[in-house]
Amino acid sequence: MRKVLFVPSGIGLGHAVRTHNIINHVRKKAEFRLATYGDSTPFFNKLGYEQIKLRGFNYHGEYSFELMQTLVKEADIFFKLAGDYLKLSRYAQEFPYDTIVSDSDPIGIITANFLRKRNVLIENLQIVLDEAKYLPKRFQETLSYQIGLVQELEKYITQYLDLILVTSFNNNKYADKKKHNIGLVMNSKTDDNSYKNALKNEFIAVPINGSALSYNIVHELISVFKNFPKQNFYFINFPTKIIKKIKNIYLLPFMHPPELRAYMKASKAVVSFAGHSTLTEIAHFKKPSLILPLPNHIEQISNATFFRRNKLAEVVFPRQKYENESVTRALTKLFANLNAYEENIKSMNFNFNGAENAEKLILTD
Repeated sequence: MRKVLFVPSGIGLGHAVRTHNIINHVRKKAEFRLATYGDSTPFFNKLGYEQIKLRGFNYHGEYSFELMQTLVKEADIFFKLAGDYLKLSRYAQEFPYDTIVSDSDPIGIITANFLRKRNVLIENLQIVLDEAKYLPKRFQETLSYQIGLVQELEKYITQYLDLILVTSFNNNKYADKKKHNIGLVMNSKTDDNSYKNALKNEFIAVPINGSALSYNIVHELISVFKNFPKQNFYFINFPTKIIKKIKNIYLLPFMHPPELRAYMKASKAVVSFAGHSTLTEIAHFKKPSLILPLPNHIEQISNATFFRRNKLAEVVFPRQKYENESVTRALTKLFANLNAYEENIKSMNFNFNGAENAEKLILTD
Protein backbone atom coordinates (compact mmCIF):
# COMPACT_ATOMS: atom_id res chain seq x y z
CA MET A 1 0.00 0.00 0.00
CA ARG A 2 1.34 3.41 -0.95
CA LYS A 3 2.27 5.88 1.77
CA VAL A 4 1.57 9.41 0.53
CA LEU A 5 2.51 12.77 2.05
CA PHE A 6 0.37 15.67 0.78
CA VAL A 7 1.81 19.20 0.87
CA PRO A 8 -0.72 21.81 -0.34
CA SER A 9 0.18 25.48 -0.76
CA GLY A 10 -1.01 27.58 2.17
CA ILE A 11 -1.72 30.71 0.12
CA GLY A 12 -5.51 31.03 0.02
CA LEU A 13 -7.91 28.12 0.45
CA GLY A 14 -8.07 26.79 -3.12
CA HIS A 15 -5.10 24.42 -2.89
CA ALA A 16 -6.32 23.02 0.42
CA VAL A 17 -9.81 22.43 -1.00
CA ARG A 18 -8.41 20.65 -4.05
CA THR A 19 -6.03 18.52 -1.97
CA HIS A 20 -8.89 17.59 0.37
CA ASN A 21 -11.00 16.41 -2.57
CA ILE A 22 -8.16 14.22 -3.84
CA ILE A 23 -7.43 12.85 -0.36
CA ASN A 24 -11.05 11.70 -0.12
CA HIS A 25 -10.36 9.38 -3.06
CA VAL A 26 -6.79 8.32 -2.27
CA ARG A 27 -7.47 7.50 1.41
CA LYS A 28 -9.51 4.44 0.40
CA LYS A 29 -6.46 2.73 -1.09
CA ALA A 30 -3.41 4.31 0.56
CA GLU A 31 -2.07 5.63 3.85
CA PHE A 32 -1.57 9.39 3.90
CA ARG A 33 -0.37 12.30 6.02
CA LEU A 34 -0.57 16.08 5.63
CA ALA A 35 2.02 18.85 5.94
CA THR A 36 0.53 22.36 5.92
CA TYR A 37 1.13 26.05 6.57
CA GLY A 38 -0.67 29.38 6.12
CA ASP A 39 -4.37 29.22 5.22
CA SER A 40 -4.26 25.45 4.72
CA THR A 41 -3.57 24.78 8.41
CA PRO A 42 -6.80 26.21 9.91
CA PHE A 43 -8.78 24.74 7.00
CA PHE A 44 -7.65 21.20 7.80
CA ASN A 45 -7.83 21.90 11.57
CA LYS A 46 -11.54 22.62 11.23
CA LEU A 47 -11.96 19.34 9.34
CA GLY A 48 -10.23 17.43 12.14
CA TYR A 49 -7.02 16.42 10.33
CA GLU A 50 -3.68 15.92 12.07
CA GLN A 51 -0.89 17.85 10.33
CA ILE A 52 2.82 18.48 10.30
CA LYS A 53 3.13 22.25 10.67
CA LEU A 54 5.47 24.01 8.22
CA ARG A 55 6.62 27.65 8.06
CA GLY A 56 5.96 28.06 4.33
CA PHE A 57 5.72 31.50 2.72
CA ASN A 58 3.16 34.03 1.47
CA TYR A 59 2.42 36.59 -1.25
CA HIS A 60 2.41 40.28 -0.37
CA GLY A 61 0.72 43.46 -1.60
CA GLU A 62 -2.10 45.66 -0.31
CA TYR A 63 -4.56 45.32 -3.19
CA SER A 64 -2.53 43.27 -5.65
CA PHE A 65 0.26 40.74 -5.90
CA GLU A 66 3.55 42.67 -5.80
CA LEU A 67 6.59 40.62 -6.81
CA MET A 68 9.24 42.94 -5.34
CA GLN A 69 7.36 43.39 -2.05
CA THR A 70 7.00 39.62 -1.82
CA LEU A 71 10.72 39.08 -2.46
CA VAL A 72 11.65 41.63 0.23
CA LYS A 73 9.24 40.36 2.90
CA GLU A 74 10.11 36.73 2.14
CA ALA A 75 13.87 37.34 2.07
CA ASP A 76 14.34 34.52 4.58
CA ILE A 77 12.52 32.00 2.38
CA PHE A 78 15.62 29.83 1.94
CA PHE A 79 15.93 29.46 5.73
CA LYS A 80 12.22 28.59 5.91
CA LEU A 81 12.55 26.02 3.14
CA ALA A 82 15.62 24.50 4.80
CA GLY A 83 13.79 24.21 8.13
CA ASP A 84 10.72 22.69 6.49
CA TYR A 85 12.89 20.23 4.57
CA LEU A 86 14.58 19.06 7.79
CA LYS A 87 11.20 18.60 9.46
CA LEU A 88 9.82 16.54 6.56
CA SER A 89 13.00 14.46 6.24
CA ARG A 90 12.86 13.59 9.97
CA TYR A 91 9.17 12.76 9.65
CA ALA A 92 10.05 10.13 7.04
CA GLN A 93 11.44 8.04 9.94
CA GLU A 94 8.05 8.09 11.67
CA PHE A 95 5.94 7.72 8.52
CA PRO A 96 8.06 6.21 5.71
CA TYR A 97 6.22 7.81 2.82
CA ASP A 98 7.14 6.71 -0.70
CA THR A 99 5.35 9.55 -2.54
CA ILE A 100 5.06 13.30 -1.96
CA VAL A 101 2.14 15.05 -3.66
CA SER A 102 2.64 18.82 -3.72
CA ASP A 103 -0.15 21.17 -4.73
CA SER A 104 1.62 24.24 -6.16
CA ASP A 105 4.19 24.23 -3.36
CA PRO A 106 8.01 24.05 -3.63
CA ILE A 107 8.96 22.38 -0.34
CA GLY A 108 7.32 19.08 -1.26
CA ILE A 109 9.15 19.03 -4.60
CA ILE A 110 12.49 19.83 -2.94
CA THR A 111 12.04 17.21 -0.22
CA ALA A 112 10.99 14.45 -2.63
CA ASN A 113 13.98 15.21 -4.86
CA PHE A 114 16.57 15.10 -2.04
CA LEU A 115 15.05 12.03 -0.38
CA ARG A 116 14.53 10.26 -3.73
CA LYS A 117 10.81 9.85 -3.17
CA ARG A 118 8.24 9.69 -5.94
CA ASN A 119 7.65 13.33 -6.82
CA VAL A 120 4.13 14.38 -7.88
CA LEU A 121 2.94 17.94 -8.57
CA ILE A 122 -0.67 19.13 -8.83
CA GLU A 123 -0.76 22.48 -10.62
CA ASN A 124 -3.01 24.88 -12.47
CA LEU A 125 -0.40 27.34 -13.81
CA GLN A 126 -0.52 25.67 -17.23
CA ILE A 127 -3.46 27.95 -18.02
CA VAL A 128 -1.02 30.91 -18.02
CA LEU A 129 0.78 29.35 -20.98
CA ASP A 130 -2.44 28.19 -22.67
CA GLU A 131 -4.11 31.62 -22.40
CA ALA A 132 -1.06 33.87 -22.92
CA LYS A 133 -1.98 34.78 -26.52
CA TYR A 134 -5.57 35.62 -25.51
CA LEU A 135 -4.73 37.97 -22.63
CA PRO A 136 -5.70 41.63 -23.04
CA LYS A 137 -2.76 43.37 -24.70
CA ARG A 138 -1.85 45.48 -21.66
CA PHE A 139 -1.33 42.32 -19.60
CA GLN A 140 0.77 40.69 -22.32
CA GLU A 141 3.08 43.68 -21.92
CA THR A 142 2.95 44.54 -18.20
CA LEU A 143 2.90 40.94 -16.95
CA SER A 144 5.29 39.50 -19.52
CA TYR A 145 7.86 38.91 -16.76
CA GLN A 146 5.36 36.73 -14.86
CA ILE A 147 4.53 34.77 -18.03
CA GLY A 148 8.25 34.30 -18.68
CA LEU A 149 8.77 33.21 -15.07
CA VAL A 150 6.06 30.55 -15.40
CA GLN A 151 7.65 29.29 -18.64
CA GLU A 152 11.07 28.98 -17.01
CA LEU A 153 9.65 27.36 -13.86
CA GLU A 154 7.84 24.77 -15.97
CA LYS A 155 11.06 23.87 -17.79
CA TYR A 156 13.16 23.82 -14.64
CA ILE A 157 11.00 21.82 -12.23
CA THR A 158 9.79 19.26 -14.78
CA GLN A 159 13.20 17.56 -14.69
CA TYR A 160 12.76 16.84 -10.97
CA LEU A 161 9.20 15.51 -11.18
CA ASP A 162 7.88 12.02 -11.83
CA LEU A 163 4.31 13.12 -12.50
CA ILE A 164 2.54 16.42 -13.23
CA LEU A 165 -1.22 16.57 -12.76
CA VAL A 166 -2.68 19.61 -14.53
CA THR A 167 -6.13 20.72 -13.39
CA SER A 168 -7.64 22.53 -16.36
CA PHE A 169 -10.80 24.04 -17.83
CA ASN A 170 -9.71 22.95 -21.32
CA ASN A 171 -9.12 19.49 -22.81
CA ASN A 172 -5.56 20.03 -24.03
CA LYS A 173 -3.18 17.08 -24.20
CA TYR A 174 0.56 17.38 -23.65
CA ALA A 175 3.53 15.85 -25.46
CA ASP A 176 5.49 15.36 -22.23
CA LYS A 177 4.58 11.90 -20.89
CA LYS A 178 4.97 13.15 -17.31
CA LYS A 179 2.20 15.71 -17.78
CA HIS A 180 -1.48 14.74 -17.62
CA ASN A 181 -4.58 16.93 -18.00
CA ILE A 182 -6.81 15.44 -15.29
CA GLY A 183 -9.70 17.87 -15.77
CA LEU A 184 -11.29 19.71 -12.85
CA VAL A 185 -11.11 18.50 -9.25
CA MET A 186 -14.60 18.84 -7.83
CA ASN A 187 -16.53 17.31 -4.94
CA SER A 188 -20.20 17.90 -5.70
CA LYS A 189 -21.49 16.79 -2.28
CA THR A 190 -23.58 19.49 -0.58
CA ASP A 191 -25.04 19.73 2.91
CA ASP A 192 -28.82 19.23 2.64
CA ASN A 193 -29.73 21.37 5.66
CA SER A 194 -27.52 24.24 4.49
CA TYR A 195 -29.06 24.02 1.02
CA LYS A 196 -32.61 24.20 2.39
CA ASN A 197 -31.65 27.13 4.59
CA ALA A 198 -29.93 28.95 1.71
CA LEU A 199 -33.03 28.64 -0.50
CA LYS A 200 -35.06 30.79 1.91
CA ASN A 201 -33.63 33.98 0.38
CA GLU A 202 -32.54 34.98 -3.12
CA PHE A 203 -28.91 36.07 -2.95
CA ILE A 204 -25.60 36.56 -4.72
CA ALA A 205 -22.82 34.37 -3.29
CA VAL A 206 -19.45 36.04 -2.69
CA PRO A 207 -17.00 33.33 -1.53
CA ILE A 208 -13.72 34.59 -0.08
CA ASN A 209 -10.57 32.57 -0.76
CA GLY A 210 -8.86 33.36 2.54
CA SER A 211 -5.81 35.28 1.30
CA ALA A 212 -4.86 38.67 2.74
CA LEU A 213 -5.08 40.25 -0.73
CA SER A 214 -8.72 39.24 -1.13
CA TYR A 215 -9.71 40.56 2.32
CA ASN A 216 -8.32 43.99 1.42
CA ILE A 217 -10.45 44.10 -1.74
CA VAL A 218 -13.59 42.81 0.02
CA HIS A 219 -13.96 46.07 1.91
CA GLU A 220 -13.93 47.94 -1.40
CA LEU A 221 -16.64 45.66 -2.80
CA ILE A 222 -18.96 46.24 0.14
CA SER A 223 -19.34 49.89 -0.86
CA VAL A 224 -20.29 48.81 -4.40
CA PHE A 225 -22.85 46.25 -3.26
CA LYS A 226 -24.68 48.89 -1.24
CA ASN A 227 -25.63 50.47 -4.60
CA PHE A 228 -27.85 47.43 -5.30
CA PRO A 229 -30.27 47.52 -2.33
CA LYS A 230 -32.70 45.04 -3.95
CA GLN A 231 -30.00 42.35 -4.16
CA ASN A 232 -28.73 40.37 -1.17
CA PHE A 233 -24.98 39.65 -1.11
CA TYR A 234 -23.65 36.79 1.03
CA PHE A 235 -19.93 37.01 1.85
CA ILE A 236 -18.95 33.41 2.66
CA ASN A 237 -15.90 32.56 4.81
CA PHE A 238 -15.75 36.10 6.20
CA PRO A 239 -13.52 36.38 9.31
CA THR A 240 -16.40 36.58 11.80
CA LYS A 241 -17.68 34.08 14.37
CA ILE A 242 -21.36 34.93 13.90
CA ILE A 243 -23.54 35.97 10.95
CA LYS A 244 -23.66 39.75 10.61
CA LYS A 245 -25.98 41.87 8.46
CA ILE A 246 -25.26 45.35 7.09
CA LYS A 247 -28.30 46.44 5.08
CA ASN A 248 -28.32 44.10 2.04
CA ILE A 249 -24.94 42.54 2.88
CA TYR A 250 -24.57 39.38 4.97
CA LEU A 251 -21.24 38.32 6.47
CA LEU A 252 -21.12 34.55 7.00
CA PRO A 253 -18.32 32.80 8.94
CA PHE A 254 -16.20 29.86 7.79
CA MET A 255 -18.18 27.01 6.24
CA HIS A 256 -17.11 23.42 5.74
CA PRO A 257 -16.86 22.61 2.01
CA PRO A 258 -20.27 20.82 1.75
CA GLU A 259 -21.95 23.84 3.38
CA LEU A 260 -20.18 26.33 1.11
CA ARG A 261 -21.12 24.30 -1.97
CA ALA A 262 -24.74 24.25 -0.79
CA TYR A 263 -24.79 28.06 -0.77
CA MET A 264 -23.09 28.21 -4.17
CA LYS A 265 -25.70 25.81 -5.56
CA ALA A 266 -28.60 27.81 -4.08
CA SER A 267 -27.34 31.22 -5.21
CA LYS A 268 -28.79 33.35 -7.99
CA ALA A 269 -25.30 34.28 -9.19
CA VAL A 270 -21.74 34.49 -7.90
CA VAL A 271 -19.25 37.33 -7.50
CA SER A 272 -15.80 35.82 -7.18
CA PHE A 273 -12.10 36.33 -7.45
CA ALA A 274 -10.55 34.16 -10.15
CA GLY A 275 -9.09 31.36 -8.07
CA HIS A 276 -9.15 27.97 -9.78
CA SER A 277 -11.20 26.11 -7.14
CA THR A 278 -13.99 28.70 -6.93
CA LEU A 279 -14.25 28.95 -10.72
CA THR A 280 -14.46 25.15 -10.83
CA GLU A 281 -17.50 25.31 -8.53
CA ILE A 282 -19.05 28.08 -10.65
CA ALA A 283 -18.61 25.87 -13.71
CA HIS A 284 -20.04 22.81 -11.94
CA PHE A 285 -23.15 24.58 -10.63
CA LYS A 286 -23.60 26.48 -13.93
CA LYS A 287 -23.81 29.86 -12.22
CA PRO A 288 -23.78 33.28 -13.92
CA SER A 289 -20.93 35.22 -12.39
CA LEU A 290 -18.89 38.38 -12.13
CA ILE A 291 -15.20 37.49 -11.97
CA LEU A 292 -12.66 39.84 -10.42
CA PRO A 293 -9.09 38.56 -10.88
CA LEU A 294 -6.65 39.86 -8.31
CA PRO A 295 -4.45 42.68 -9.69
CA ASN A 296 -1.03 41.59 -11.00
CA HIS A 297 -1.90 37.92 -10.43
CA ILE A 298 -1.14 36.26 -13.77
CA GLU A 299 -2.85 32.94 -12.99
CA GLN A 300 -6.11 34.61 -11.93
CA ILE A 301 -6.01 36.94 -14.94
CA SER A 302 -5.50 33.90 -17.20
CA ASN A 303 -8.44 32.06 -15.58
CA ALA A 304 -10.63 35.12 -16.06
CA THR A 305 -9.50 35.43 -19.69
CA PHE A 306 -10.67 31.87 -20.39
CA PHE A 307 -14.11 32.65 -18.93
CA ARG A 308 -14.40 35.96 -20.78
CA ARG A 309 -13.39 34.70 -24.23
CA ASN A 310 -15.88 31.82 -23.91
CA LYS A 311 -18.60 34.29 -22.78
CA LEU A 312 -19.13 32.46 -19.50
CA ALA A 313 -19.01 35.47 -17.16
CA GLU A 314 -18.72 39.20 -16.75
CA VAL A 315 -15.10 40.08 -16.02
CA VAL A 316 -13.51 43.24 -14.64
CA PHE A 317 -9.77 43.36 -15.22
CA PRO A 318 -8.23 45.64 -12.57
CA ARG A 319 -5.27 47.91 -12.72
CA GLN A 320 -3.77 48.51 -9.27
CA LYS A 321 -7.23 48.53 -7.67
CA TYR A 322 -10.79 47.96 -8.81
CA GLU A 323 -12.67 51.08 -9.85
CA ASN A 324 -16.08 51.14 -8.20
CA GLU A 325 -17.72 52.43 -11.38
CA SER A 326 -16.35 49.51 -13.44
CA VAL A 327 -17.59 46.93 -10.95
CA THR A 328 -20.99 48.65 -10.74
CA ARG A 329 -21.36 48.61 -14.55
CA ALA A 330 -20.35 44.95 -14.73
CA LEU A 331 -22.83 43.95 -12.00
CA THR A 332 -25.61 45.83 -13.78
CA LYS A 333 -24.78 44.01 -17.02
CA LEU A 334 -24.63 40.66 -15.21
CA PHE A 335 -28.10 41.10 -13.70
CA ALA A 336 -29.47 42.04 -17.13
CA ASN A 337 -28.01 38.90 -18.78
CA LEU A 338 -28.29 36.15 -16.16
CA ASN A 339 -30.08 33.72 -18.47
CA ALA A 340 -27.60 34.18 -21.32
CA TYR A 341 -24.59 33.49 -19.10
CA GLU A 342 -26.30 30.47 -17.57
CA GLU A 343 -27.00 29.01 -21.02
CA ASN A 344 -23.42 29.65 -22.16
CA ILE A 345 -21.87 27.90 -19.19
CA LYS A 346 -24.30 24.97 -19.53
CA SER A 347 -23.11 24.47 -23.11
CA MET A 348 -19.48 23.87 -22.05
CA ASN A 349 -18.16 20.31 -21.89
CA PHE A 350 -16.11 20.47 -18.69
CA ASN A 351 -14.48 17.35 -17.25
CA PHE A 352 -15.16 17.12 -13.51
CA ASN A 353 -13.42 13.77 -12.94
CA GLY A 354 -10.14 15.33 -11.80
CA ALA A 355 -10.09 13.74 -8.33
CA GLU A 356 -10.73 10.26 -9.72
CA ASN A 357 -8.08 10.74 -12.43
CA ALA A 358 -5.59 12.06 -9.86
CA GLU A 359 -6.21 9.05 -7.62
CA LYS A 360 -5.45 6.58 -10.43
CA LEU A 361 -2.24 8.33 -11.42
CA ILE A 362 -0.98 8.85 -7.85
CA LEU A 363 -1.55 5.20 -6.93
CA THR A 364 -0.13 3.75 -10.16
CA ASP A 365 3.29 2.14 -9.78
